[in-house]
Amino acid sequence: MFPLALIGCSPMTVDLRTGLAHDSGGRLDACADPSPIELTLELAQPQWQSCPWGEDDNLAAADKTVTARLEEDLGPSLAATVCGLALAEVVPNYNDGFFLLLGDAVLATSHADLLEALEVQDGLPRYDWSRLAGQTFSDEDEEGWCLGQDEGSDCEVPRSMTEDPMRLELSSDGLQRLTGPLELTWVTFGDEDYGFDCSHEDMDLVLELQAGG
Repeated sequence: MFPLALIGCSPMTVDLRTGLAHDSGGRLDACADPSPIELTLELAQPQWQSCPWGEDDNLAAADKTVTARLEEDLGPSLAATVCGLALAEVVPNYNDGFFLLLGDAVLATSHADLLEALEVQDGLPRYDWSRLAGQTFSDEDEEGWCLGQDEGSDCEVPRSMTEDPMRLELSSDGLQRLTGPLELTWVTFGDEDYGFDCSHEDMDLVLELQAGG
């Protein structure tokens, strides 16, 4: 956990549980002159390991089905408007799939088809394990996705269990609709492969944020 908190005014407050926006009386030009901030977040876990099948609200192992996950809270807690976010090139080498979250908004995922199971609130897909658990997926049709990819965002999301790099450069207006405090979370999910699923390589995630206030 990183203690950094970015404090600043924002045009509105969005309740991440409901997606409702509330006028805070803040500046409407929060991203007119954003400040650049670089953070390095360590993402480390044993490689390879097994999913916690049957624990808490995880399901029993089942082939080609989203059954269990590990959620890693990365911090920091951001209390400013995020105007842009870039992730420097990194090799995740994950299995079977992942979601990268800011608050509960999905920034990127390895399996675009699973987004259909999630609710969209305030124009943003919202991560909800209860909606993902039990969904089927196919490695053959695996396709990555990032927020705003049809609005100018640039992303490279590798397929699972490869040494291919991942890179994100997000510029979606959806980012600006989220206000803090927000934390980054990496979620890795699997189906039934003991010793492999819910795992990834150790990574240093270098984030370049454009923060407004």
